Amino acid sequence: MTSTIPLNASSPFAGLGTAAYTVTTAGLYTLQFKSFLPYFPAGTGQTSQVVNEIQNITCLGDTSGSLNSTYWTFYDAGNAHGYYVWYNINSAGVDPAVAGLTGIQVAAATGANANTIASDTRTAIAAVSGIAVTITGGTSHVIINNTYAGSCTAAADGTAATSFTFSVTTAGSFGTPAASGLVVTLKQNSTVLATFANPTPTQAIMGGSAVAQASVSDVLSFVLSSQSTADALLNSVKSILNLFQGE
Repeated sequence: MTSTIPLNASSPFAGLGTAAYTVTTAGLYTLQFKSFLPYFPAGTGQTSQVVNEIQNITCLGDTSGSLNSTYWTFYDAGNAHGYYVWYNINSAGVDPAVAGLTGIQVAAATGANANTIASDTRTAIAAVSGIAVTITGGTSHVIINNTYAGSCTAAADGTAATSFTFSVTTAGSFGTPAASGLVVTLKQNSTVLATFANPTPTQAIMGGSAVAQASVSDVLSFVLSSQSTADALLNSVKSILNLFQGE
């Protein structure tokens, strides 16, 4: 269900769903939100705790440019953000431009062995600003440790396959009953301006903002969804949405 919000005002918003504004005057607009996350009622405890997912990728070496333009994919907790890791060997690779995912280029030399490919891959992923994973590993391994708790789609080879080996070392979980897995997406029409997600038990308030240069009839929206079941329960998330013209 979509609710309409006013311009230049703070709007309370309860639960999940979409709040939108249709632009009547072209210009610069700022979208801001602050969400107060669900809590467990008094006396309610988790029978199983939240778990951060850990995955292990075992790399292969390059043979005469064999890794050029190949890629694999991975996600952070709750699939809030998705990435594809692609290989550019001796500057002869082509970005596969996987729709809906953020590309991470790994540049390497022709004939680089598995340990070098893994090291270059770890460096490339770790260099991504704001990424919600930490990267460890050694020799031919790339170990992805999700920063936040929750399940996610397992890392996997792309259509242009690397033939690397992928395994889930520790499966992620939101626990039982589920902890919050709130996702707030700020959009201009169908374009995602920013995504905020993965709250923690010690971070009960989540907020963020984005700026858009909008034309008449553009739709600016806040989309609140859940990675887990907690956000749809009685103690539902409560938000304040701000939309104003200017920066």
